[in-house]
Amino acid sequence: MPPNPYHGMSTKAEADAYDRRMRPLLNQAERKRHREWRKQHEARLGGVQLGLSLDEDELRATEFSAATLASITARASGPAILLCFTAALHAKNARVTGHYTVLVDGARAAVQSVGYAGQIVTLRLRAGAFREGDSLTVSWSGLRDAEGRLLRPGGDVVDAG
Repeated sequence: MPPNPYHGMSTKAEADAYDRRMRPLLNQAERKRHREWRKQHEARLGGVQLGLSLDEDELRATEFSAATLASITARASGPAILLCFTAALHAKNARVTGHYTVLVDGARAAVQSVGYAGQIVTLRLRAGAFREGDSLTVSWSGLRDAEGRLLRPGGDVVDAG
């Protein structure tokens, strides 16, 4: 079997560019093997998701998780944002900071770390990132439930308390 071509790639952009170059050259069985290689490489990276470049038909066939956001809370003391989902998430996947985007009054704020326990994701930002009364927009993509199904990308707005 040939070596995994994804070894050495550390970003989704690298893997996507490779997929775009190779897609016209591969038959269906070879595409399947490449998707498996990509999944194996993501696992080797400790759960970092490079994401899969799916064909339109494959995307329509994706079985999305029924998990959704149940509630969101933002505490200026901390500062922390708590996202409570309706079902358990894949623990390693939920802790990847790159899955989350936070805007504070329209300006991007970096997520410093992510905690996960039960069905609750805790996003930690740098001290002073937001104050009580600030409007926060939190979005996510690439999250998976405990069974590995992809959650639909989403987001919500919350005022910091």
